[in-house]
Amino acid sequence: MKAANLFVKETTHSTSWEPFRQTLSLMVAATLVAIIVLLGVRIFAFNLLAPDNTLREFYKDMPLVLLYAIRWDIKIMAILMALPFLAGVVSLAHYRLSTITHRVNRVWIHVSVIAITLLSILNVLYWQAYNNPIDLFVFGLIEDDTTEILKAMWDQYPLVWYFLVFSAICWLVVKTINYLSTNTNILGDPTPKALRKVLTVLALLLVIASTARGSFSTFPLRASTTQASQSHFLNQLAVSAAEHMAEAFNWRSKNAMGVSPEVALTSRGYLSIEDAKNDLLFVGQETQYSVPLVKKSDSSWAGKPPNIIFVLMEGWSSHIVFDEKQPDDFWGEFGNIANDGLLFKRFVSTRQGTNRFIESTLGNSSFFDLSISAASKTRFQYSNIQSLINMGFQTGFIRGGSRSWYNQGNFWEAQGFDHYWDMTDIMSAYNVDKFSDWGVHDEYGFQFGLDRIKDFQSSPAPWFLFVETTTNHPPHVVPNNYDSGKVSLESFDNKLVHPDIAEKQLQTVRYMTDQLGIFLQKLKQNNLLDDTIVIATGDHTMWAFYQYNEIEDRLLAGSVPLYLHLPDALKPTDISIDIVGSHRDIFPTIFELAYPNAEYLKTGFDLFDSQEPHAGWHEKGVWMFEDGVSIGGNDHYFSVDDNLRIGESLGPLPSDALAYKKHVNAVEALIEWQFRNEYVTSSQKSSTVARSP
Repeated sequence: MKAANLFVKETTHSTSWEPFRQTLSLMVAATLVAIIVLLGVRIFAFNLLAPDNTLREFYKDMPLVLLYAIRWDIKIMAILMALPFLAGVVSLAHYRLSTITHRVNRVWIHVSVIAITLLSILNVLYWQAYNNPIDLFVFGLIEDDTTEILKAMWDQYPLVWYFLVFSAICWLVVKTINYLSTNTNILGDPTPKALRKVLTVLALLLVIASTARGSFSTFPLRASTTQASQSHFLNQLAVSAAEHMAEAFNWRSKNAMGVSPEVALTSRGYLSIEDAKNDLLFVGQETQYSVPLVKKSDSSWAGKPPNIIFVLMEGWSSHIVFDEKQPDDFWGEFGNIANDGLLFKRFVSTRQGTNRFIESTLGNSSFFDLSISAASKTRFQYSNIQSLINMGFQTGFIRGGSRSWYNQGNFWEAQGFDHYWDMTDIMSAYNVDKFSDWGVHDEYGFQFGLDRIKDFQSSPAPWFLFVETTTNHPPHVVPNNYDSGKVSLESFDNKLVHPDIAEKQLQTVRYMTDQLGIFLQKLKQNNLLDDTIVIATGDHTMWAFYQYNEIEDRLLAGSVPLYLHLPDALKPTDISIDIVGSHRDIFPTIFELAYPNAEYLKTGFDLFDSQEPHAGWHEKGVWMFEDGVSIGGNDHYFSVDDNLRIGESLGPLPSDALAYKKHVNAVEALIEWQFRNEYVTSSQKSSTVARSP
């Protein structure tokens, strides 16, 4: 009976003011309890996630950080409490209505505090796994393979223990709110005169309205204005989890296809398309929507167009691949053939997620997840795949997982791929089973690729094959008959996210890298490398493996290898593997190397052209140049060592580095402008066709 009355506590009410007064008491008590609990969660997050030396270096900032945190919590609670307050005011007209409203409000208030507490705890767990508070990529988890995500969470987190702890916190929160609201005289006289009632309501309305803004200045409290410290971590910690989630929804809505194309420009600070053009370092031919990024290759290659194999290496992190503490055989067979090609270490993943990487690199997209948007059936004219198709390429896409993931199969077939094969095709071809819901082991995906190449060879036309690996992903399982060898955790021990499965994570990196080497060896044995370009790169660093420091490790958190195996006749003779670049540079480099007059959208620069700027950028605000690094909107330049760790400040950002950052911002805006306009035009044509008799 007590449990049933926990949220709805019966009280004798003589006037409509009394239940309203009790609602107000609950609101005040809930706000006080929420502030204390949420500060407690932040302290827990600080102890769990704070980069080394944060407290020592920024201890003077802590009072202001805490003040911002309290302001955020009051703001969120004011927003949540506005509904019961307004409902209570309306219900003052009738005693019975006021009583019913109070009971509903009581449930709302308790549930609100529990919900905001749960969200704050989930924010910490998300932060631990992905090195960021909740952001846009949380929707990738929701839209990912749900069954596999839940299995991975069950394996990696003590969920039963978490549930019990959270239940205890909820019970304590509810009991404390009830105690404070019923045993303290928060609002004074329970039967004030009419004038005092009016003044109380007006005063509380003013308090809620002002605190819901979080600020008395011109602009309301925002995440972008929460600058309590030079530490990015502390500024993020001060912002509430609810605001991080709201920002994620905001960014998601901005990437929705239904908004005006102008958002592509305005969201990046441009008033017009001409304004964006002024920041470009390269100006080419214009598209039908006035985007001056179309380029015709200057390649002088006179031979047969080489075939292309592009391998997406899931979570292939430079931090792991180039770790000097790993055994000599960590690369497996890849170690025996890597020197035949070019392996770039100073390379950055442009995007954060797998689907983002694929759409950005193959499709030239500059915003989020077209494959699951209203534009999923729109065939975009300036994707890199379309450029290959225009040159007469046969095209195929192999995914070790399901084609339904992010609607990939349908989307890439709509973009013009001749074939899209997934794990169902692979399992059928070799009578094998998937290792998990995530997909089949990589060895079968690579073998399937070799067999499909034989089919391509029946035609004289060149071919492009994209291979997406899946093994280096939770639950991190290698085949039973595979000898993983020894791996070393020495370089990572102090900052591992999940020490209990870290060895398994490294074993899947070794397995995937080994299988890439075996694949390359078989290509070589079949003389396929004589007329084929092979590209292999990581889509992003490995999830939930290492807790990266917000400054020193910021570059490392976005660094992935790039491997290029080129036919002997196409190999540059004077190229250094110390060139700096990112994913946007891959196709411009390949087009300029071997495909004369290839028309493409120049979203990056040619790595082999010494006259072009060489830099790498990651969408999380990391910019790597040949002699330094820039972080976020910071105008300072930092040194970087051979292990890709950021060091001391080198002073203000050089003008050429600043110009490059402006160029990238303009390119991203113009690409989005192009794609949104293509979608609008396509939608209008479809609508016209649908209305035709």
